[in-house]
Amino acid sequence: RHGRPAADAPTKREVGRWKISRWERQIDFELTVAAWRVGDLRLALEPVPADAPLMASPAERPGGDVVDDLQVVTAAYVSTEAAPRDPETRRAHSTLVLELDQPSGTYYRGDNSEEAFEHQAEGLTVGTVLATLQDLPGEMPIVVWVAEQPGGAGDGSTQIVYDAAMGAEWSPPNLREETEGEWVTADWFGLELEFPTGIYSRWENTWDDES
Repeated sequence: RHGRPAADAPTKREVGRWKISRWERQIDFELTVAAWRVGDLRLALEPVPADAPLMASPAERPGGDVVDDLQVVTAAYVSTEAAPRDPETRRAHSTLVLELDQPSGTYYRGDNSEEAFEHQAEGLTVGTVLATLQDLPGEMPIVVWVAEQPGGAGDGSTQIVYDAAMGAEWSPPNLREETEGEWVTADWFGLELEFPTGIYSRWENTWDDES
């Protein structure tokens, strides 16, 4: 992780529980995440090869261990409209925005569609993003706009960066006379994403409680 200490994992704390029916209930929990700022991102990127692609692993759900499919970083810019205004002064905050997109490849339109289309996404390199960060204050916040579908930057959830590392890819067996597969270091640098600190809800069934 290039000299950075390992990031603390996001923590969850239950703050309420309501039974909705005999079969399910809603549980509210508070998610706490130490969000990276521009200074953290700059420190993580500086030792990385400038030509390394910059990618991101979105969180599938708040505070979960499951990550969604890897996406590419396609844009990095400063915006005054990406973060909520100060509730007292109504002043806008300058925020670094990272836009994501699905990687280039063949996709299908809809879950049950047989209509395929080719999608091209031009990702940014570590060096390009570092150039954007060069004169920005270290305390500037970062928001990441996840793509829900190919070409849909920003139509998914808004997440934050809380960790990063060089990527790893699965090498199947028998490609180099191996009997088992293995994880090997890839040439891309990956940002680890999570939902922002806040109150979230999850659902669980109550079948076991009724038995």
